[in-house]
Amino acid sequence: MNARPHHPLGRLAVLGLALAPVLASGLAGCSWFGEDKPPPPCPTVSVLGDAAQLVRYRPGPGRDITDIDFEASMGDVRSGCEYRMNDADEPTGVTVQAAAVTAFNRGAANRDRQAAVTYFVALVGPDDAIVRKSEFPIQVAFPGNRTSLVHIESDPPVTLDIPLPKGRQGQDYKVYLGFKLTPEEVEENRQRRGLIRR
Repeated sequence: MNARPHHPLGRLAVLGLALAPVLASGLAGCSWFGEDKPPPPCPTVSVLGDAAQLVRYRPGPGRDITDIDFEASMGDVRSGCEYRMNDADEPTGVTVQAAAVTAFNRGAANRDRQAAVTYFVALVGPDDAIVRKSEFPIQVAFPGNRTSLVHIESDPPVTLDIPLPKGRQGQDYKVYLGFKLTPEEVEENRQRRGLIRR
């Protein structure tokens, strides 16, 4: 069985940070010698729009700007993949790595300089059904007098191993990332995006 690395895809818009070496180190362990064509495209990896923002308020009914504990925004994902090929040079599986890039802003009600969120990674199959979904915590601390920071979930990045039935390729699958939200937080995001009218 052969393996073909597909070098990291995606953008890293926040602060222009480069994450390619981190992901490539786990995905580029095979040689290109003797290969006369590139591997198929990677699965699409993206942030789900309705789950890209999170505003967390202090306990209580207040929803004013002075009640904000912290805000989080998942603006990008850095990703890469590697195919497993059989002797007939057909793909039998693909391994995807994804690292979420999240910006945090400390709110007026934040006293402990901490922020904690949970995000999900969902694999969607060719029929648009969720194949599997996992959740991961992120906890950050605002150092010194800083009120904002960018966190890259790359130590280690999330790894998904996707078996490919005959005739399927990685591009037939999608990977979505986003924050775990309450129904109220989802509605707030949709209002912010102009998808709900009151």
